[in-house]
Formats: sequence, C-alpha cells, structure tokens
Amino acid sequence: MTLEETFSKKNMIAYSDACTNLALDFADTRAKKAPIDTLVIPSRGAFPFFLGMTHALRKFREFDEGVKKTYRDMAIQPILEPLMPRDAEISSDIHSKGLRVLLIPFTADLNIPKFDSDASNEEYTEKTREYWARVTHAFFKEPGVRRRNPYFKVFTDIILRELEGRQKTAEVYEGFPKIERFAMIDTVISGRASNDILGAFDNIQREQQDIGAAGWHDIPPHAFLIVDKDGEKLERHRGFSAYLHQRQNQGTARLYPIPQIVSEDQNSALLGVSATVYPSLMKASKELRYNGREFFIGAGSWHINPEARQFRHFQQFMELVYSGIDLAAAEFLDNKSVAVRLDGEFEEKRRDFVRESERSGLTDLSEYETANDDRLCLLNKDAKPIYETHSHVIHVPLNSRVDSGLITKICGYGYMTCHKKSSA
Repeated sequence: MTLEETFSKKNMIAYSDACTNLALDFADTRAKKAPIDTLVIPSRGAFPFFLGMTHALRKFREFDEGVKKTYRDMAIQPILEPLMPRDAEISSDIHSKGLRVLLIPFTADLNIPKFDSDASNEEYTEKTREYWARVTHAFFKEPGVRRRNPYFKVFTDIILRELEGRQKTAEVYEGFPKIERFAMIDTVISGRASNDILGAFDNIQREQQDIGAAGWHDIPPHAFLIVDKDGEKLERHRGFSAYLHQRQNQGTARLYPIPQIVSEDQNSALLGVSATVYPSLMKASKELRYNGREFFIGAGSWHINPEARQFRHFQQFMELVYSGIDLAAAEFLDNKSVAVRLDGEFEEKRRDFVRESERSGLTDLSEYETANDDRLCLLNKDAKPIYETHSHVIHVPLNSRVDSGLITKICGYGYMTCHKKSSA
C-alpha cells in the first residue's frame, strides 16, 4: 500500500473523528457515570489519540459544560509538555487539578527470543503487562505508602534511577496524587494487549476483594479503545473480542472502529515516544519470589525526545490530525463556509505530509540513537548487542554483573522477601 493510500482523506478524517468522539464520550462518562480523576496512557499507540482528544476538548468546550470542565480539570506530567498541541491550555501541575494524566509504559512489543532463544515471547509479553498493572495499582495508595510497594519501587529506583539516571521523573511518579477512579485509552489490533491489561486489573480486583481491601470495586478502569481495520482483526480472535464486547455491554468500555490506525502502521515514527526494555533484567527477575508468587519485572521505560530527527515529522502528522478535528467542529456548527475553507486546508496539509513522508523515508526512521547513549552502552558492555524490534522498541541487554547487582538490591528491600527458585 502506498503512503497516499495509507494516509488517504478517508483514513485521516476517520482518525480525527475518533479523537473527537473520544473527547466527547470521555467528558460525558466523567460527568454522568464515573468520577474519573486519572487518565492512564498504557501504550505508545494511544499517544496520538490522547493528543487529538485534548485538541477536540478545547474546540468543543464552549458547546458542552462537561467538555469544558474536563478540559479545565486536566493536568499532565511534565514529561508530556513537548508533545502537547501548541495552543493547549493544560497545566503540568498535577497537584492542582482534578484530572491527572498518568503515563505507564506497558510496552510489550518484545523480541525476547533474539536475546534468549529458549524464552517464550508470549510468556514475557503477558507477564510484562501484569507487572505494569501492578505498578498502576500502587497509585491507589498515598505516595508515602506507594513508595514501599516493590513493583512501584523497582520502576522508580531500579529502572528510572539506577539504569537511566532520571531522578526528576522518578520523583514525579513518587509524588503523583492517589488514584480513586481511572480510565485508560488504548488501541486495539488483535485485542490481545487490551485483554492482557484489563484482565490483569480484573485479577488484582479479585485479589483485593478476597483480602477485604477497601475500594476493590474501583480498580478496573473504564476503557476507551480505538479499533483497527473496523474491527476485522479483532473479530478473528473470538476470545479477545468477546471479552471486550462484554465490557462494552456492561458500560465499562467504548470501542471506536476506524479503517486504519495509520500511526501504528509506519513503525514508531508517528507515536511521539520511544521505548526501551531490558530483556536480561526480565529474565533475571524470573528467579525471584514475592508473596508466594514469581516477581517478574516488566523492565522498560518511555522517552520523549524533541531533538530526535523523527519528532518534527510526528508534529506534522499531529497538525494534520488537529486540522481534521477543526473541520469536524465546523461541520458540527453547520458553518458551511468555514467548513469549506478548513476542508481545503486539511487536504493541503495531507498532501504536504504525504510528500514529506515519501521524501524522508518514513518507514526507515529508526530510534536506535535514543538508546545508544554512553550510559546504556556502559551498562551493555560485554553483554549481547543492543537491538530493536520492527516497531523500534529498543532492547538493551545488561552486563551480567549489572543484572546481579540489581537483583541483589531488590532482594535487600527490608519489607520484601524474595529468594531464588529451587534448582530441583
């Protein structure tokens, strides 16, 4: 399929319309059904839709009080600021607003067999998503209690501080306000990822219910899911589709089928975020136990780098999405003259984007340089080489001494009992 066909007017209008519908439905859900105070972004694929949603909230805020309140209440983590629309009026003070946006790097687009040919990619993928669900659940506790949660502590102390030297980012997560009720935005291809993530929260809910924990019924999120290929791929996986449709019938999920999630079809150049995972630490963590169960670490993180060469292209893509939302707003107002003008502007931006994509080699844009820095090269020394998946998730195997030291540190947490599995 050519880039002209991929980024056709039909596909791009449907993409922008999904952002608009997402914004209106999210605001309506928050106003009428659930007092959502946190919006979780669990995948890189959800980022463009979240950004489009914020633009739509701004465009439609004068027509609906719920939309206006949602836009006014929203605050983002500082890491998100470079991605936001230029005219966004959204605070980065997460302590002063009633709706906070929380980034949780559930990224599980893994190629573990390239690191360990005996490992099961499916097993690592499912356990990675479960790990991040447990990290998310830690946010249901006040910051002081959350910092002692081993799943959360590994993320902030081991991944962010020890491996990546991101002290300020760790502090933002540590001080993030307690979650009472949350929602999530995600994209759906086969439905596997959404099933894994939502299923993990279902399991946590059952565990909390069994021990009589307060607030267990508030754990499962309300899910807003953009579905690729108008749901054709999802329907081929009946188990996944049945679960998501069940949630939709229960009123805890909304599905938005569109012809093509074009931002995920061209590696990761249109996601705005790069991802790094540490397969050797994942493998090493399989030796650990916590509370009678395997303490698997879905070791990974996200990075937003405005200096990366593909970032400008991502911004051009988002300007096209915003243009489609502006057109939808004019049509909503039945302002025909404005709609005609905006339609022409949209088509011009679309053609410019396609030409630029063809010129720059959109599908060839790599993110390797985002992980290939001095710090990670030192951690990788004498280990298997750094590599990346088709969607450019950077895999950084660590030096065996680094892995061993990190595992020892995790086992040293005073409130956590863990031990190596028996060799028998």
